[in-house]
Amino acid sequence: MQQVQRKYVTPRLTLSIHVEGDKDMKEYLEEFINARHGNYEAFYWTYEGHTDVYRFGESSIQFTEIRGYEGEGTVGYKADISLQRCKEREY
Repeated sequence: MQQVQRKYVTPRLTLSIHVEGDKDMKEYLEEFINARHGNYEAFYWTYEGHTDVYRFGESSIQFTEIRGYEGEGTVGYKADISLQRCKEREY
């Protein structure tokens, strides 16, 4: 019988961010995620004073239109974004 020992695995930190903004914000976020090829490339992000390497949890961002009152049309966009902190060997 062979004995095995499970190594301690540090769980990843996942940040969930809710964003709301106008068309310019939507375009900026789409360009940012497309420049990183979705969740393929990691990037630096500062959270609570610590700069770490993160990547998107999904390969794209699903935006929802914010509609105005009484036929004003689209007044903004909102989305939920998740970021996952990367371990050193992942980037």
